[in-house]
Amino acid sequence: DRLRTTCTTCSCSLRTTRAMAADRPGPAPTARRLVAWVGSSGGGAATLGHAEPDVLRAALVRQLSRVGSGAALAAAAFIACAEPLDSAGPGSAAALWELGNGEALQCTLRGTLAEVNRRAHELDAAMAKRIRAGELAGIVSVSADSAHGGVNREVLAAAGETGIPVAGTGGTSLSIAAGELGCLLAGNSGGSVATTPQTKAIGVAAAFAGVWGECYSPSFSEGDGVAWHSVLDGCMPIFLAAACAATTAEKLQPVLRSKGLRPLAWHVSSLEVALRTQALPPAVGAIAAHQSSGLGELSVLGGAVVGALCQGSAFSALLFGRGYGWLAPRLLASCARHSVPATASSIAVTGGLGGLLGS
Repeated sequence: DRLRTTCTTCSCSLRTTRAMAADRPGPAPTARRLVAWVGSSGGGAATLGHAEPDVLRAALVRQLSRVGSGAALAAAAFIACAEPLDSAGPGSAAALWELGNGEALQCTLRGTLAEVNRRAHELDAAMAKRIRAGELAGIVSVSADSAHGGVNREVLAAAGETGIPVAGTGGTSLSIAAGELGCLLAGNSGGSVATTPQTKAIGVAAAFAGVWGECYSPSFSEGDGVAWHSVLDGCMPIFLAAACAATTAEKLQPVLRSKGLRPLAWHVSSLEVALRTQALPPAVGAIAAHQSSGLGELSVLGGAVVGALCQGSAFSALLFGRGYGWLAPRLLASCARHSVPATASSIAVTGGLGGLLGS
């Protein structure tokens, strides 16, 4: 009985200790960092996807969610103009996109560029207040207007005052933000030439992760779980077209020779060889890289480089195209962490990595 009583007492004591531990507050979870996005469709035509704000929004949301415990877009003011802003006038057609429910974009105004700019100035002032109130932890700037009187000047000035990081693209606007407004440029922020929405988003997420001291691994929503047969299905049209054209060229050569057209028959023979050995690998590499990386046009170009260097082997192009799709986003993130400019990062991933794997 005494042993039973002792055991019961110990058990009760243990339960009491557990209850006390359950009631005691644990460590506070890391707050989700909130980010604002400002910018425009840009002044030139050397970027890809600038006129598709929702594509960039989706890429930003996907990559920011992988930073630490997760970051999120909390505000947006994006001006999409029908013309390059370097040559646009006050009467040019434009649209203003803001963040609606959740992290979805809504077009809140369509009109002339002058009308859109007036509304954008109001959003600029409201976002600047949120920054000074400590609500926002970072700014994504994509071809923003940071000049005197610009529609994003107040946001970037507030970011410079509070010291929160600014990441993005647009060499002229970011140089003004850093030089005149004292903004802390993060990661590979710089020019936007040769960048895509996907490469911008990876660069931004990696830049914020570095400044915040958080971990980050790129998200591959377009490439996760892509089956091999899916890549082959995507290659089917080019396989059929090349096979039919090569067979036609093969059957045509004896006819041309019998009619004394030997020079033409030689050219047709060269075309047949090219169709059988040179047409397929670049296409296979491009499709494999595109489906496995989720980097958009950049992966198409890089995969084509890989395939073109595979010495006529479509199977090698398939293997190394998938390898390119796995490595390319990670190389982009690494470039961002080491402050390699966005344009140079795109060139290194497209030509450098593609050439290295293909060789």
